[in-house]
Amino acid sequence: MHVKSYSLSYLCKYCGSEEITETEYGYVCRNCATDQGRKRYQATTSFNKIQIQNVITLKTTMGNGGERERSNNKGKIEYLNKLNSMIPHPEETKQTALNQTKTLLEKLGRPYKDISKILKKYNEIRPHLKKKEKFRNPEKLIPCVIYFYYKINNIVIDQRTLLENSDLSNSELNAFRMGMENFWAKYQNRDRKKYVLNRIGGVINEKKLGTALYFQSEKILDKFWDLIKDSKDDVIAGLVIGIAIIRSKREDIALSSICKFLRISQGTLQKSVQRQWFDNVGIEDEEKGFKKKVELLEEIGQFKGL
Repeated sequence: MHVKSYSLSYLCKYCGSEEITETEYGYVCRNCATDQGRKRYQATTSFNKIQIQNVITLKTTMGNGGERERSNNKGKIEYLNKLNSMIPHPEETKQTALNQTKTLLEKLGRPYKDISKILKKYNEIRPHLKKKEKFRNPEKLIPCVIYFYYKINNIVIDQRTLLENSDLSNSELNAFRMGMENFWAKYQNRDRKKYVLNRIGGVINEKKLGTALYFQSEKILDKFWDLIKDSKDDVIAGLVIGIAIIRSKREDIALSSICKFLRISQGTLQKSVQRQWFDNVGIEDEEKGFKKKVELLEEIGQFKGL
């Protein structure tokens, strides 16, 4: 069978691979071996202004608008063109998922090589969702898959950018998280400590706080991980950085800016200290303010050896 490699301007609509090959039967993906469907020729203009049809895409175009208008079979051609434009729903959903993935990865600054892995996980998860559930919609599910795919792989992405460029809300992302164990067992066994350390590194690098603060934060995270691991990832990161700032006596760093960057409140950090430290050592909530609480912990030797 004659096979010719062909460089197309679109990716595989099933796995996102660029390995599209032209065969005598049509275009197929060499990565997942799926047929890419019918050919479509998009009108382009040559150097002499003559309209030609020579750009292969996904569907057939029955001439341009002017050509259809001038045709003796105008009504029939318009009808056929309308039928041709109707994409089967499953195919349309796959194409939407691919387009959504490409757009979000571009916005997040992540490489296109991740597309196939994200789409594979999307295709694994979607059958577990009920037919009328909103998360079956690729505009909702793809952002969720992207968020947790990178979290599992300990890669920090900008959650705000993800949400701003998708139809997913923060509350919906949290709701999706609740059912993760049903279809993504690996998420429960991920290396959270490594992810939090990467999150801390990202904050310190973005704020240009210096390597000394990073290494101090790393020591605090390592020593007290079992005590604080039940909190959310961003709360742990804020708590550790906040303690490191106070212990380093860095008056030039406002804790509020760290909390704002992580989208958590200073009150959340105070509650974390009370619940995870003060209550454990039998100290009543007599000290107000995060800084005073940390200074008291320092006095009773909680950070000895760091």
